[in-house]
Amino acid sequence: NRIKKGVSQNWEPAFMLQRRDPYGNVYGQKDRLTVLKVTLDGDGNLKDTVVRKPSGVDFLDSEAIAAFQRAAPFPNPPQGLLRDGQVSFDFGFYVEFSNSSFKLFRYRGGE
Repeated sequence: NRIKKGVSQNWEPAFMLQRRDPYGNVYGQKDRLTVLKVTLDGDGNLKDTVVRKPSGVDFLDSEAIAAFQRAAPFPNPPQGLLRDGQVSFDFGFYVEFSNSSFKLFRYRGGE
């Protein structure tokens, strides 16, 4: 939840969409999901972000990565989650055009 809060304060998909497609005619035809694999070190510093599942819109994927970069560093992860001094997890960014909503979540597959 601490990571989600920090990232949500730095994720601006609406701004990016408004700049590139102000009327929603190009990218607003279907919902978009970006999934990142995120790796933090034991101190909560961002080590790596990799697009695991692209949304089909490059600038939304880039904005997801940038949101993590802007939000870092994070509170240090619990020691029990660390493997070889770091923790990796999948994190989803969902832009839902039908309801005009934006969602962030720990991605566990299946969406």
